Parts: sequence; C-alpha cells; structure tokens
Amino acid sequence: WAKLWIEPAGPIDDREKAIIELQKLYVERPKKSNIIVVSYQTSSPELAQRIVSTVVDVYRDEHVRINRTPRSYEFFKSQEALLAKQVEERAASLRDAKNSMQLASIDGKRLLIETDIMETTTRLRVLEADLEATQARVDSLDESLVKLPERVTAEEVSGHPNVALDNMRDTLFSLELREKELLAKYQEEHPLVISTRQQLAESRRIVAELPAERTQSTSKINPARESQELKLLDERTKQNALLAEVAELREHQGRLLAELETLNGDEVQLRELQREFDIAETNYRVYQGKLEQARITQAMEADRISNVTVTQEATISRRPA
Repeated sequence: WAKLWIEPAGPIDDREKAIIELQKLYVERPKKSNIIVVSYQTSSPELAQRIVSTVVDVYRDEHVRINRTPRSYEFFKSQEALLAKQVEERAASLRDAKNSMQLASIDGKRLLIETDIMETTTRLRVLEADLEATQARVDSLDESLVKLPERVTAEEVSGHPNVALDNMRDTLFSLELREKELLAKYQEEHPLVISTRQQLAESRRIVAELPAERTQSTSKINPARESQELKLLDERTKQNALLAEVAELREHQGRLLAELETLNGDEVQLRELQREFDIAETNYRVYQGKLEQARITQAMEADRISNVTVTQEATISRRPA
C-alpha cells in the first residue's frame, strides 16, 4: 500500500489541525450491543486518554442538550397551573349544578321517583277496580229503586160515612125538586126540562156506584225502598271517596312524571358537566406527569445526568501503534 501525502498550499489553522487529528479517533459498536467503543491513537498515551475523555464528556453533554425541550419546564408549569384552575372551575360548576337541582345522585333520585311511580300506578289500578265495582253496585241499586214505590199502605179502617155519597144525594134531591118545578111550568120537551133530567140521570148513576161506607187508609215510607236508598247512599259515599283519591293519585302521578322528565334533562346537563370535569382532570394529570418529567430533565441537565452510562473510563494503552 502506498500513501499519498498532499502538502497544503499554506499554513493550517487550528480547526483543520483538529479535523486531521480526529481522523485518528475510532468509534465502533459491537454487533447486538448498545455499547459504543471509543479509541484514539497518537504518540502520547496521556493525550489519547484526555481526548477520549473529552469526547465522552462532550457526547454526554450533547445527548442531554439534544433530548431537552427548550423551556419545557416553564411551559408545563404554566399549563399545569392553568389546567388546575380549569379543574377547580369545572368542579365548582358541577357542584353548583347539583346543589341547584338538589341532587346528591342522579341514580338515587331516579330510583326514588321510579319507585314512587310504580307504587302510585299499582294503587291506581286497585282503586280503579274498586271504583268500577262500586259503579256497578250503584247502577244496580238505581235500577231496583225504580221498581219500588216510595210509600206503602200502613193500615185501612172501614165503616166511616161516605161524605161524597151524602153530598151526591143532596144534589140528587135538589135536581128532583128542580124537575118538578119545571114540569109545573113547561112541557116535557122544553130544553130546561130535558137538561135537568139529564143531570138527574147522571147523578143517580154516580149515587148507585158510590159505596155506602168509606174505607180510610194511612201510608208510610216503603221500608224496602228506604233500605235500598241507604245502601245507595253508602255506595255513593264510597264512590265519591274513591273518585277523590283517584284524582289525587293521578295528579301525584303527573307530578312524578314531570319530575322524571326534569331529571332526564338534569342528567344530560350533569353528564356534560361531568365530562368537562373529567377531561379537565385528565389533562391536568397528563400535564402533571409532563411537568414532573420536565423537572427531572432539568435536574439531570443541571447535574449532567443522562441515560448514557460510561461503563469504563478512558484508559492508557502503552502498546505501540
């Protein structure tokens, strides 16, 4: 092998001298290993040792510098403070919303309302069945009352003189006298005579039909009807009480359904507030981790600590090159 030396045309500056000297620096990495071997050959073993040590120190410094994010600690510190404030604000919004809604737990409130609705619905079904049965009894009693008279005969007493018959006999006697007076003045074909005789005939017929004695009767309230009316009154009282209770329960049921609808709206709002809080808290935790990592990096940089470990300091080899 022949080496060609080319002499420079002019003087060599320090940088060029350093580059020429660094051509004697050897860096290699054994296979299947993350260890880097650095060596330097020169006529002075002590110089070679200093150069290798310097290269290692520079490498470690540059490794720390390259893997450092400029001003990362200050950035994450400011972000961490900002996110901490956001977490506090989201927590306050969530707390205030729950307080205004008077809610400790959506699920707990929903369970109470749904249980109340179920119990109210069950009670309504029972009352509506009772109301239907009561209405059937009321209809039946109304129908039976139509067939029962309000009053019935209490007693009958016979043997009393018939005043009506006596009066008709007096009338008949007067008509007979009138007939005689008219016949004394007029012929039988005279209209007055004919009219009087017609009245006489009618009076005689009535007298013949009237009984000689009169039966006197007294009446009283029909006890069967009275009993039915009392039953009807009792059933109507029950019916009115049932109607009032059903109306109250239906109103209560309506309020519960309205509360449930409001709760559903509140749940959507609280879920959104909870989601915002969770996001803020997650971001805060992430930036806390990044802040800690930045702090560690800053401390490592201050102490020149990195994940580069020198397994063996530069040593002097006095073997001839």
